[in-house]
Amino acid sequence: MSDPLRWWPGKYAECKRIAQLVEDLLPDGDVFECGGPGLFADLLPDFRVTTARLRDGLDLCKLPWHDDSFDVGVSARVLELLPPRLRPTYMREMLRVSRYRVFVALPLQPELEAIDKIKNTYIWDTSRVWRHPGPKPDDVERVAEELGLAVTFHIEPPRGTEIAGQGRRTEWIEALLSSPSMQGGELMPLVPTPEFVVAEVTKAEVSRRAMAVVSSAAH
Repeated sequence: MSDPLRWWPGKYAECKRIAQLVEDLLPDGDVFECGGPGLFADLLPDFRVTTARLRDGLDLCKLPWHDDSFDVGVSARVLELLPPRLRPTYMREMLRVSRYRVFVALPLQPELEAIDKIKNTYIWDTSRVWRHPGPKPDDVERVAEELGLAVTFHIEPPRGTEIAGQGRRTEWIEALLSSPSMQGGELMPLVPTPEFVVAEVTKAEVSRRAMAVVSSAAH
């Protein structure tokens, strides 16, 4: 198995964190990766991973799969690249084809600023083309509430939020954790490049019977 994180510490850390959350939920099963870098087949070798790729002519906002076709949906490095008007549709489609959970990575500042700089400088070569604001936890929460679903935010604070030797958090992370959209959020251990939030949208609980069915189908 190749390791997408081998290139340098912290690369694709949000994908690795999502993979850990998927493994915590199910022993195996069907995972749907909606766009993104296409790393989850490597990160989840015990799962059957289907990746929807734009280069294959797929519309990520109008997926060709039936409802509940997959056990879990995952998304990283996609939502921030979509215009704001398309993000709710993208989320609804992921939730439609996923049976139990959807995990979506949301980059925080300063990563969003770096992404915008790359897009403006190297892709479109103009600072006037990309002015869409980055996605916020509230955006995911709004879609989930419309569908009557619950959201848990797993928070990865940026570097420096832990004060060395004291274990205390800065005002930045305290404000984030106390915000309305972050109620019930989880502060995770630091990783080399912690600048993201993973939104976990719960569509259905996984019963023991369902877990047994998933496991038997995988074998």
